[in-house]
Amino acid sequence: MCLTINMLNERGLLEILDERSQFEAQFARCRGLVGFVVSRLLKDAEEIAEAVENCYLAASRYPLSFEYDGEFRRWLVRIAVDEAFEIRSRKLFQYEAEFRSAAEYATISIQEADPV
Repeated sequence: MCLTINMLNERGLLEILDERSQFEAQFARCRGLVGFVVSRLLKDAEEIAEAVENCYLAASRYPLSFEYDGEFRRWLVRIAVDEAFEIRSRKLFQYEAEFRSAAEYATISIQEADPV
């Protein structure tokens, strides 16, 4: 009985490893496409690399199996676009915060220097 359970556990582990290696191979084939799509939304090379890495991490958490490669690519591109927009919005938020800080500083400086 114990041997049977161990064999089933090993079989399950092998299936998981096989699914993981299939995902890795599929992602490797699509990495160029993901990089291209992300580069259309982001200009900085570091941000592009970050978006591709984030796409890989997000997709690898819950790898789905698809009947056709096109379905996998479409799913992956949607994840990549989401990651690129997340990076873009974070960057815009940082610029907005910096602008507000600079505007507040300028307002304070003008008021303090005002002789009236």
